[in-house]
Amino acid sequence: MTDKRPREELEEGKGTAGVPPAKRPESEWISEEAMAAAGIKAFALAQIEHLGGGSPAAVALADRYMLYKLAKLVVPSSILAFGWRNIPREDRGEVNVWKLVDGSWQPGKSGPDLMAATYATIGSRVYVIESSAMAVYDHIRDEWKKLAPPPEVGVRAVSAIATGGMLHLIGAGMGAWRHARYDPATNVWAAPTTVGSDGVPRLVTIGHDVYVVSCKRPEGGSSTLLVVAKFDPETDTLGPLAWGPAYSLEYEAVTANDQIYVVAASRNIWMVDPRTLGWTDTGVPVPAPEDSLSTIAAVGQRVYVPIYGRSETWHLGIYDTATKRWDWGPDLPQDIGGSVGIVACGMPPFKEPVRPAVEWK
Repeated sequence: MTDKRPREELEEGKGTAGVPPAKRPESEWISEEAMAAAGIKAFALAQIEHLGGGSPAAVALADRYMLYKLAKLVVPSSILAFGWRNIPREDRGEVNVWKLVDGSWQPGKSGPDLMAATYATIGSRVYVIESSAMAVYDHIRDEWKKLAPPPEVGVRAVSAIATGGMLHLIGAGMGAWRHARYDPATNVWAAPTTVGSDGVPRLVTIGHDVYVVSCKRPEGGSSTLLVVAKFDPETDTLGPLAWGPAYSLEYEAVTANDQIYVVAASRNIWMVDPRTLGWTDTGVPVPAPEDSLSTIAAVGQRVYVPIYGRSETWHLGIYDTATKRWDWGPDLPQDIGGSVGIVACGMPPFKEPVRPAVEWK
């Protein structure tokens, strides 16, 4: 029986933030080879019998279309951990990656010789950035590639985010933030520009909107507070500051369910509504308050928080934003030492093929 639903219902075809994949930069498209490597093609071919009639060319096009449709359904986001082995610093060299699979950490391919400061993701690609070097890891292919080193943007703290197919890096500690843009299509960094603020930045995105969580002392105030503001990376402008709770020495920010969550050591978890920039205390304390935090990530309603214990082990705290409860995931491998980052990434966006001219059965 022919499916009589409107074509637009059959062809959802919308990428992240409502941008059709066909309108996005070609550098963000995924090849059929990459889909096959992700285990999609075999599954798609098994479904081709549900597309009836048509010439061999039409069947081939149907295959491409099914790949697109199925990829959106069967490739979830993955949690990765990046870190260095617990050996003397001068001997660490290669960055190591582990993937959280069925409740345990599975090793991936080791990367080049660099010490990461921050991370940013575009689809399945994770950009690992230090002060003078950068590499990208493709978690589908389990491959590394060294890229153009970033310009100097800060001496105290840096944060990176990807939006609109571009990577944005902000650094602190030079009197004001310095912002550098990177184009993955050309492997070129633009010269840094100045943003009129300081403090320790943590960049997050919701759709195409970018926000920065930082810390600042109010004029005439005696204590430093956490703040959040909207940031326009195209014009290097900050919106009005929304003042939050007292500053914590260590804090990280992430978005989940279209809300901003700020996890602060020795403090409760705070939620920020991006529409009003209002801060809400969840009343949920961060576990192990005497321990250290590192880069956090979110998938769905869960926030993944690496916590370094006094036992010299990286634990994985998992905060459920819906139930407001903490759980513990598997500890990270025992030989991880120094800094560590938890990153979420999924299937890269890809060009939507034209719907085949055959009827749905």
